[in-house]
Amino acid sequence: IHVSQPLFIMLAVSHLRLYSARKLVVLWVLLGLVVFSVLAMKQHYVWDVVTGALLALLVSQLVFYAGPLRDIPVTRLMGVPS
Repeated sequence: IHVSQPLFIMLAVSHLRLYSARKLVVLWVLLGLVVFSVLAMKQHYVWDVVTGALLALLVSQLVFYAGPLRDIPVTRLMGVPS
């Protein structure tokens, strides 16, 4: 959960193009710090990070490419009137 949720959010933000490239770099660095902290606290193992990342990737593929948001234009998802 500690890795899958922030990674899914980052994948969604990247997919929807909500921020500039510079802000995305900052957010990806913050995600890296989350992953580091998960491992540094010694409460989780590398396997937990890997499975959390796989879960986030699977869910993002289902939501954005095979699920209900597949055929909706990105601008509509962001609330921009057509």
